Amino acid sequence: MKPPHSPRFVASVILFWFLIGSQAAVAQVRAVFPSASGANGTLRFLAGGSVAGVSGSVSTRFFLNRDHEPPRITPPITTPTGENSYTLAGTISDDRSAVASATLHYRQGGEPLFSEVSLNLDPSGQFTASIPAEAITSRGLDYYIDAADEAGNHICAAPPCPYASVEVTLGEPGIEMPVQAGSDSLAYQLVSFPIRITSPNAATVLDELGTYDDTKWRFFDLKPDYFSRSGADQYNEFGPNLQFNPGKAFWLISTTAAVVQSGPGTTNRTDQPFSIPLHPGWNLVGLPFDFDVPRNKVSFSDGQIRDVYQWQRSWQLQPSLLSPRRGYVVDAGDASDVRMLFNPDMTPAIGKNDDETPTRSASIDEGSNGRLGSSRNPTTSSGEIRNC
Repeated sequence: MKPPHSPRFVASVILFWFLIGSQAAVAQVRAVFPSASGANGTLRFLAGGSVAGVSGSVSTRFFLNRDHEPPRITPPITTPTGENSYTLAGTISDDRSAVASATLHYRQGGEPLFSEVSLNLDPSGQFTASIPAEAITSRGLDYYIDAADEAGNHICAAPPCPYASVEVTLGEPGIEMPVQAGSDSLAYQLVSFPIRITSPNAATVLDELGTYDDTKWRFFDLKPDYFSRSGADQYNEFGPNLQFNPGKAFWLISTTAAVVQSGPGTTNRTDQPFSIPLHPGWNLVGLPFDFDVPRNKVSFSDGQIRDVYQWQRSWQLQPSLLSPRRGYVVDAGDASDVRMLFNPDMTPAIGKNDDETPTRSASIDEGSNGRLGSSRNPTTSSGEIRNC
């Protein structure tokens, strides 16, 4: 019997190919060997398995080159195959060890945990997987793939794992937003939409409210240079230049209740923070994701802590959760190049407390009248911006 050659390492199991005379045979041997890749060592083992006529033992010297590399995945292609239906296709390969298993992990945007489904690979390593329809919503879709080879190497064995997102295409009616009825100055609402609307013009989106009539409903934006203006000139009222873009909020009041539909659109990526540019002074902002985001997932590019306010018939400071389809106000101060960042990743952080909400001592008071508009917001009865 000649010494074995061509070892294939599988954890602590090694398969050796023997030459016995002119016949090739295979023996399976369990051995303890150095774990470091490229280490030299002497192995003593008993031949066994189905090798006929082999007994005794043999010592020989091997160069150990254990597999430490996980399988590779070609960038998967995500294809919509119908309403609320997506197919994921790609290839998983491993040059040194066979691929032992592959698993698709998926979740709706904003969810902390992933569901999983096993992937079936064909002989060439290709796979096709259908993502369950219930996971495909206006919240967006997150996924990652873990694969393991026979040497026990994983791409990502346990979260948190890097994931990708699918920008889900939404048909009619898109996102729905309720509008409450009211005509007094406190009935204004701050509203926004959390998707990229195909036709974002306010006249198109708000058609459920009928033709614009400032005795029935009103719609405003705050001009970026409002602090150098006064009265009604601080605002842009309903017009062709006002568009519902992600992260942008507006003031709205209507004498009749309605449900406004965004129409078709696309969700924003949920595998990276969404960035909203701020202008100096007060800004009207909205959540760019169709799920609640904790206040501690909101930050600013200059590292400063800023208060976030919401309006619900009065100013409320620092909500612990920011919700979609509403609007908020934040003061950028004198900063001219600062961005507000919304982190959509709700994966639980290991060994970290994410419950704390950043705060600072500040408030919207009469001293800010000239910053947020005449009397801080359009809800004024001074006549500069009329009630309905």
